[in-house]
Amino acid sequence: MASTQSTTAWASPLGTLYSLGTVGSLSDDQLVERYLSRNDPAASEAAFSALVERHGAMVLSVCQRALKNPHDAHDAFQATFLVLVRTARSIDVASRTLLIEVDVENPTGELLAGSYAEVHLKLPSPASTLKVPVSAVIFKSEGVQVATVDRGGRVQIVPVTLGRDFGSFVEVVSGLNGDEQVIVNPPDSLASGQTVRLAKPDQPG
Repeated sequence: MASTQSTTAWASPLGTLYSLGTVGSLSDDQLVERYLSRNDPAASEAAFSALVERHGAMVLSVCQRALKNPHDAHDAFQATFLVLVRTARSIDVASRTLLIEVDVENPTGELLAGSYAEVHLKLPSPASTLKVPVSAVIFKSEGVQVATVDRGGRVQIVPVTLGRDFGSFVEVVSGLNGDEQVIVNPPDSLASGQTVRLAKPDQPG
């Protein structure tokens, strides 16, 4: 009985959305373009309805599996397509920038519509970050590697995972402990187990 009631509850909102019509011959990209054109309100509405009809069942199924509460699943279902409306055409291909929209609490009314502001975003980062010269990174079919030297002068080729690119240096998020000696500009013939002699750094002047 519970399953029957749940199905009936979803049938009404979905039926309302689907009854608006479809444009089945168009691709998703074409439907989004038609929706955003807004030259013909009826065509724009039909394009959005077609997107909902085409992907709504899949989106609803995922929401129901992830959220056991039917009301939460319904809210997530609607939010998915609201995000589509708000973020469509947000990427500028020419400048390779992404237009974002942020909801900010403004209880005192300090932020005025149409005004400009400078925003600083605090992003989580690992407690400790290792960086190595880009010239120390080895790219092979086995993956990304770095050559290190132990106290006995023996080479170890270590697989690593790279993070952010800082230009002449690159972040290493895993594979190194931080106390290794890293070989800069390693030759292609270098292999683990080889013995090398460390060159003394050039003295200034």
